[in-house]
Amino acid sequence: MVLLFFFILPKVHVSTSSSVSDHCRTYALSYLTDKDYTSTCDHSHEDRLDRCVRLASVVGEIEDALQEAECPSDTREELVFIASQAKKHINSWKSHLLRSLNQDECRLDIIKELDETSVLLVLDWGYEISSKEISRKSV
Repeated sequence: MVLLFFFILPKVHVSTSSSVSDHCRTYALSYLTDKDYTSTCDHSHEDRLDRCVRLASVVGEIEDALQEAECPSDTREELVFIASQAKKHINSWKSHLLRSLNQDECRLDIIKELDETSVLLVLDWGYEISSKEISRKSV
């Protein structure tokens, strides 16, 4: 279920315009405290998707259960810290997926506009590292 939620569903549900705030790229990629990085939508974000709400409620239930758990305070503190880190990592991963999907859409838009006289140059540090490692291994 976790793999389905984090790898397949975002690609299916994220779009340029959606009434679900987490699925609206325009809204989700906006930085609300900085006008230069904010885009406005022509729709509201009042809808909720059951699967997305479930994730938030499960995380909340875990946090509540940890507060009520009968265990030594140092153990509770450690578990609360681990849970908060996990929550932070989940949100970071969601953000990463959203940015990746947005970059991929931009790349596809650029490719659509290419003609016989155009060139798309892709510079990726990963390619450089891979080629250096390959050449080292062959020497």
